[in-house]
Amino acid sequence: MKNNLFIRQFKFLIVAALLFALPFIVVSTGFAKDEVKTQEQAQWQQQVEESFNLRQGLAQKLMTQKEWREHQRKMKQMTSQQRLEYRKQIHERMMERAKKRGIDMPQEPTGQRRRDGSGGGRGGGGRGR
Repeated sequence: MKNNLFIRQFKFLIVAALLFALPFIVVSTGFAKDEVKTQEQAQWQQQVEESFNLRQGLAQKLMTQKEWREHQRKMKQMTSQQRLEYRKQIHERMMERAKKRGIDMPQEPTGQRRRDGSGGGRGGGGRGR
């Protein structure tokens, strides 16, 4: 009998502890997921900004994360000449969006800088390489 009572009390304590801890577990898991999402978002935005020579913070205003993933997928399947043409098309589309939203962006897409290095991007511009 005492053993049976002890087992019931033990089970009760276990259930009570789990019920007490459950909200903390759920909340902490949610924070971890939010942090991963924030890191992923920052990463793709930085990639877009570097790829299209955009000022920091403009990526999400001109392209969605879904569009970026699709852009990357297509680029991987193309030859270098096809990528060049496709990049021009995407850049033109982004220029239209930028114009509608009152955002200034480089006139030429990455990889289209003039030979003198004055393509308007973030790079050093043809200095002693």
